[in-house]
Amino acid sequence: MHRSAAHQSKKQWLALVKECDFTRKELLKQSWSFSASSWSRVALPSADITLPTVTNNALPPSRQSKRKKENRVPALMPYLTKFLEDLSIPCPHSNQKTMPFSENMIFKLYTRATDKPCPISQTCFRRIWREHFKKKFQKPQHRDGLCQLCEIGHKIERLEQRENLTASERAKLCKQKNVVIRHKMLNEEKKKIFQTHLNEIQHQKAVLVMDFKENISLGGGPRELGQSWYSRERRTVFGMVLYTKDAQGNPIKHHFNIISECLTHDSIFVKMALLYLFSLPGWKTLNIKKLSIWADNAPHFRNKTLFYFFHHLVRTREFQQVYFSFFEPYHGKSEVDSMFGTMTTWLTEWKKTHFINSTEELLNCFHQNNLNPNNHFFTLSFSPDLWKANMTRIKLGPSKNVFSFLFDSSQPYSFSMLRLEYVTEIEGPNVGWTGLKCKTYQKAVETEKYSSKRTPKFSKELEAVNLAQLTSSDLKFLKKKANQWNIPI
Repeated sequence: MHRSAAHQSKKQWLALVKECDFTRKELLKQSWSFSASSWSRVALPSADITLPTVTNNALPPSRQSKRKKENRVPALMPYLTKFLEDLSIPCPHSNQKTMPFSENMIFKLYTRATDKPCPISQTCFRRIWREHFKKKFQKPQHRDGLCQLCEIGHKIERLEQRENLTASERAKLCKQKNVVIRHKMLNEEKKKIFQTHLNEIQHQKAVLVMDFKENISLGGGPRELGQSWYSRERRTVFGMVLYTKDAQGNPIKHHFNIISECLTHDSIFVKMALLYLFSLPGWKTLNIKKLSIWADNAPHFRNKTLFYFFHHLVRTREFQQVYFSFFEPYHGKSEVDSMFGTMTTWLTEWKKTHFINSTEELLNCFHQNNLNPNNHFFTLSFSPDLWKANMTRIKLGPSKNVFSFLFDSSQPYSFSMLRLEYVTEIEGPNVGWTGLKCKTYQKAVETEKYSSKRTPKFSKELEAVNLAQLTSSDLKFLKKKANQWNIPI
């Protein structure tokens, strides 16, 4: 009763208890709450004093004010709903609306509104916002690296909701939607195949995923000059993640990151990086015979030179089987990109206290921040021009729809191409079923020598050039290039 009583009534209760010869210590042990000054100022009650009546329904003034504020909430809801709807904007990738302002900014705009029914405190506004409105508005997000076809699919879904579309427009949208649906089905199917390869990892069998990182700029540090931005050197980072299992069957991820001064992202770089990986002592201890390699659809991965390289590895008995597959376009994000993000964070924090002006300092930054023994960082130096003079590639027609190539040592003079195609079952238990099915095509290996330095376009342009009209410097440069590319002049 003493706790629930008002301030003036508490003094009367203390006076009554003090008259009964209770000491302050005894009352504090009984969970009474009052200060020593209040106890000393309490006067003994007179004979005609009337004790306050306290009921269970009585509330202190602070609780009564809160109840009054709660009674305002239903009256505020219609106005707040309209007020927040006017502030929100439509979300570009969904039917939900987005609130571009923070809680504090929304409250400031509410206080400046001239037609609001009544003022409320910021605490009350936050409680109303979080209980009734926060889930209705999607939080603004920045998304990069999105798929072009998937974004077109979101636009088609919003356009189909319009009622003023003609029949020809709807037919055009239907064709575009079928392309998007096929793209999504291919993406889901390839992800299932990739997950199947991960589940089938066992002794002497592994999965390797590889990708290039955006080139890293050197020259950063705690204090940087404005002109240093124009003279910064760059380094290539090529990342690979290897999925294996230990003797107990537990999955293990090994990250291999190669840093190089060569900024050319082509098949020669990929070939040299893989050869360097296969020559490491740690790789040889794994004794991998069947390797499944996955990459995105970039031209430095999907090319005939790299196909011949894998065929050569199988033919020389380096591997028994190499399975080279590609993710669906614009959906090639993997664990390699996660490692790239971690490296960027390390680099940003390291620059606050250290200067990075060389490859050795960059490598030291990664070694100092790395705490996982399965993450490895190396440097690789080579001249790609020395390898481009005389290269071998496989003769192959259009292979855009082929998502996987299988090179097997049991078939050294041929390889298999795996393609996902739409199939309608004509007979069997699933008659009428239409969907994606993997079809395999066998092709004999045909190779050819080529040099990337010599281009037929240059030789045709050279025939049309009038040498008499060229200056001596231009003629000297042209003869030098023609001799370099073995073109008669």
